[in-house]
Amino acid sequence: MKRILTFIIASCISIASLAQLTKEPYLIYTGNFETMKVMFQAKEPQVYIVSYGFTENYEIGSAQVSQLNKGKNENIFAYTFNFLKPNTKYNYRITDKHKLESYSGHFLTGKQTSDKKVYFLVKGSDFSDGNTNDSLYKALINFKNQEARYSSIILHTGNLVRKGSCEKSWNNDFFLNNNRNVRELYANTALLSTMGYNDAKKSLFSENKKLYRKYLYYPYESKKDCYYSAKFGNVKFIVLDQFADLNENSEQFNWLTKELESDSLFRKIVLMHSLIGRDNSKINELLFSLFETNNVKAVFTGNVEGYAHLKIGKIHCFSVGGKSFTNKKSNLEIETIKSVQESSFIAVKFEGDDLSISVFNADMEVIDFYSFE
Repeated sequence: MKRILTFIIASCISIASLAQLTKEPYLIYTGNFETMKVMFQAKEPQVYIVSYGFTENYEIGSAQVSQLNKGKNENIFAYTFNFLKPNTKYNYRITDKHKLESYSGHFLTGKQTSDKKVYFLVKGSDFSDGNTNDSLYKALINFKNQEARYSSIILHTGNLVRKGSCEKSWNNDFFLNNNRNVRELYANTALLSTMGYNDAKKSLFSENKKLYRKYLYYPYESKKDCYYSAKFGNVKFIVLDQFADLNENSEQFNWLTKELESDSLFRKIVLMHSLIGRDNSKINELLFSLFETNNVKAVFTGNVEGYAHLKIGKIHCFSVGGKSFTNKKSNLEIETIKSVQESSFIAVKFEGDDLSISVFNADMEVIDFYSFE
């Protein structure tokens, strides 16, 4: 993300009118290759213009960015790029109406639904030691620069923040305007995330999904919960909300069953925060029975604080998070194939029926590789 500030001294424009973004632009994957969403938050209501194109001349055109809400801790802006070409790099720039401040970035669109060569990244929470792991963000950016085909989307396994009901936590844990590596990653790579325990946390025994839904504008299937699906090439991502009812015959369970049984020509991947479940109930058995029946290719998860390759029945599960892995008590029979106590990210190559997993630490060293059909 390039940020340029231009100060103009003129009688008609005061320094107080300088546009200020409290949350700089970040990309949201909307579920198909023809669209991409950019979002940001301003300190006060303002008119913003987005320009985009195949080059930094932004030759396709410009438009005003929609303001979604107003008020303290609000002033959220969003723009959806439409009619995009598949697997194509676009550049974009956002300016305020006075052109005092400019933010620029780029994105790589997804592939057509017939394309069976798909590449994406996966990361999890990385502030378990109390600090954002800046070296991991640097490694992700370096990897993307070397392997441009992985630049479209990054899956996040949850716990983007420490306390999801607190605006300060979103500022300090996820948006981090003062950390250029964090902002560069999310300004140039579309985020596809699942809600973590901390993201939903209001207090020890209560939840609040309001801020998660405010900042992460996915095509949710519920007016209050956070489950949805998205297509990326010939892959269908099914994203669960483990803080909504998942018991048999619940609204989310019925939706999940329908999503798994439909689109039979798509390869299916599930993104969920935890393999353990909140109450260690029969829900886990129900889910993985459903996954096996419908040939889910893999499950990506977090909440194990480290990298782990696990197997539950026939389903391969890849967990990525903080610095240490602990196989918590569960009613599932979990086979641990490998676990590494390091912060890491995953690069996924999905070609035809072959899925390959490469796991890197913050020093760009490969700490695991696994391939299966």
